[in-house]
Amino acid sequence: MKVYSWKNKDGRVSWSVDYSFDGIRYRRRIGYGERGREAAEKKILQIKAEIETGSHQASRKTKGIAFKDFVNSRYLDFIKKKKFYSRSGIFFLRHLINYFGNMPMHKITYSMIEKYHAERSGASPVAANRELSLLRAIFNKAEFWNQKSGYGEQKLRLPGSNPVKGIEFNNEQSRRRFASDDEIKRILLNADSDKLRDLVLLALNTGMRKGEIQKLSVKQHIDWNLNVIDLPETKSKHLKKSNEIQKVPMNLITRGILLKYKDREEEFPFDYNFRKVFDNAIAESNIVGLHFHDLRRTFAVFLRLKGTDIFTVSALLRHSPPESLRVTAIYTPAVSEELHKAVAKLDDHFLSLLETYFPAYHARNLPKTPKIGVKEVEEEWEVTPLLKYSYGA
Repeated sequence: MKVYSWKNKDGRVSWSVDYSFDGIRYRRRIGYGERGREAAEKKILQIKAEIETGSHQASRKTKGIAFKDFVNSRYLDFIKKKKFYSRSGIFFLRHLINYFGNMPMHKITYSMIEKYHAERSGASPVAANRELSLLRAIFNKAEFWNQKSGYGEQKLRLPGSNPVKGIEFNNEQSRRRFASDDEIKRILLNADSDKLRDLVLLALNTGMRKGEIQKLSVKQHIDWNLNVIDLPETKSKHLKKSNEIQKVPMNLITRGILLKYKDREEEFPFDYNFRKVFDNAIAESNIVGLHFHDLRRTFAVFLRLKGTDIFTVSALLRHSPPESLRVTAIYTPAVSEELHKAVAKLDDHFLSLLETYFPAYHARNLPKTPKIGVKEVEEEWEVTPLLKYSYGA
């Protein structure tokens, strides 16, 4: 909030006031010369008093919009074009819309959001943090679009500043949970379908995230000759910036599972919300506190137990290396052959468990192993897929 002057083409000094109200910036020309300066100083004091008492009415036309209308008409289209668009993001948006839905955005206050965050924290502190972060991003984007609006375009009425600012996020403890051999056995025995067992084994043998498995196309994302899965999208920040396609090496179990779906009509065989059926299998197995993402951690733990070095495990998880190691990583990459050898260690581990409880998992059903690291695969894979029969005996 200030008074400022400027010279017009005739050389006359013009005095104006500059202030913000309800998230909108206003600049008003008051007058010329010394009288204009005095009038501008009186005007800015008057505006300040009116804002403090709540009686100020700005003449500039702005558009009030309900929270759900802004999300559905503008923000949803924006995030659908981004790589972070996911089912979980939509899940968090639904909670926000259910609470703030018909409320005008400019009337959403710090105290309202603080109350909402406290209520949601009682149910799930982590989910409450994700929703608070999403709500902050929504207000930031709305303010950004207001600032970038063209001349004559109607702006949105928003709070004077982001109402999420200053609210403390819940402390989150890093999870260290992973599945034991006995828990894996029970999950596979209590899974309600072969497809769910395939999902569990894919996560355990590749370390892929839930969203990556759901978006996996057996027709587009698998290089059968090089024996790798190509992931065009990833959550790893250093890989997003380079738009680099990530190559996930397949061991025998992974390849055998995906061969089952190679000639089927469904291009994305795992593109459904399998959270409920997975949770049901966990409950039937009397397992407490195990999430699907913990299978990714189990993948890493078993690799370490098999003697894989931490640098190779990090490469297989596609984690961002520490700043001090990034340059080193450029000169000493974990080559394809090393990565394939690492995941191959899991074959014996899981096959010994699977052959006991699922006779269809027998070594004679496994395809042969090609020589990795040459331009042409010297030995072709057998077309007999692993698990071509039912999991049951």
